[in-house]
Amino acid sequence: MPILNKKSSIKFTPPGQTRLPNLDTTPSSEKPSRRKHHHKRSLSHAFFSFNDPTVTLNGVSTAKGSAQTSPTKLHSNFAKGKPSKPAPPLTFERSAFSGKKLTFTTFEFVLGCWLWLTGQRCDSLATTGMGYLITFDAISLLSINAFDYYRTMSPSHKLPFGIRRLETLSLFTQVIYLVFTVTYLAKESIEHALISSSEDDYDHQYGIPFPTHSILLSAFLPYFANKYFNNHHALATVTGTFFYNPKQRRTSKFMNNPFSFFLTLFGGLLWLTDELIEPRYHHFFDKFLACLQTISVGWLVYPSLICLARVLLQTAPSSASSQILRDALKEVGSHPRVLQIELPRIFQITPESLSRTLLDEDSVDLTRLNKSGSSFISVKVLVDHDTTDIEIFNLTQLATENILSQFTASGTQCTIDIRRA
Repeated sequence: MPILNKKSSIKFTPPGQTRLPNLDTTPSSEKPSRRKHHHKRSLSHAFFSFNDPTVTLNGVSTAKGSAQTSPTKLHSNFAKGKPSKPAPPLTFERSAFSGKKLTFTTFEFVLGCWLWLTGQRCDSLATTGMGYLITFDAISLLSINAFDYYRTMSPSHKLPFGIRRLETLSLFTQVIYLVFTVTYLAKESIEHALISSSEDDYDHQYGIPFPTHSILLSAFLPYFANKYFNNHHALATVTGTFFYNPKQRRTSKFMNNPFSFFLTLFGGLLWLTDELIEPRYHHFFDKFLACLQTISVGWLVYPSLICLARVLLQTAPSSASSQILRDALKEVGSHPRVLQIELPRIFQITPESLSRTLLDEDSVDLTRLNKSGSSFISVKVLVDHDTTDIEIFNLTQLATENILSQFTASGTQCTIDIRRA
């Protein structure tokens, strides 16, 4: 490859022309090689004049055969090429679709249905409640299987934001299922309590024929589903319904996830009732466990339902966030050019992930610590008619910096619309 002289300059030519080097500034022994290299360099920049010169020189050194190609011929080759499609949107990969996971899901779903039928047959409200809860555990696994299968398919341009919103909708559906479960258990618990107060204890002395083996399985399956398939982790993370913040206290995922822990707890207590409690006290403990299921699941469902509903409805994260936004815009409102700031709008994009737990007492302080989910903030400002473009630019920069300094969650976006009166 010929070596360029340090004093030689690089000149670019428009498309369709070839500029030869000045022969008076080069030795006669280097004329052929310099002409060939200069022709190659001018040809490259004729089509890619926006490239960096250093990058162009490096690319030319690896393409020796392109020196004999004319610019017109290259241009015709580019014209014949088919327009390429844009790159597919980025996706977040998880575990691939698993047949073992699907088999486990099917078995757990059948077990939940069997517990529900057995509870209805033997008049055990706690067993019926376990049937609902085990079915809920299987529905969560079924959702994970479905989305894992969807990720193995070719990416589609019809969903530019991926399937994240579908996942949020799936979590919301699971919480609605728990709301139905709590409503049913509460109604049945009241009815059983009223009926038991008017009946004779003679029918209760024989106890309840609990399905012992099925109940024992219902105590272990949620544990395995959480440990090996990470079940309910997304729901607890999105809604922040952990017992303790994982960043502050290191505990096992199962012990910190109430959606899985409660299922194993209720299954174990029901199995102990069948094994240790005398038959004549079965009905009493059965109603007690049913009430415990109602209270625990209801306490768990309410914050989850509120959080997911806010995301799907795109409402403001909290009243404290609105106050923080007003404080951030005080400096902008005091500017002499500003006439009015219209009511700002906040649309929540992602939930308050890990911003609180079930045992937090003050969620407002956590919001002020900028642990809320990412949001989209829109602000409209009205200024004087004689405000210059530089002043508008400075106001836009000031408002953006003040807002983003308060809302530091990843993915937060801010739009400032400044208009002259």
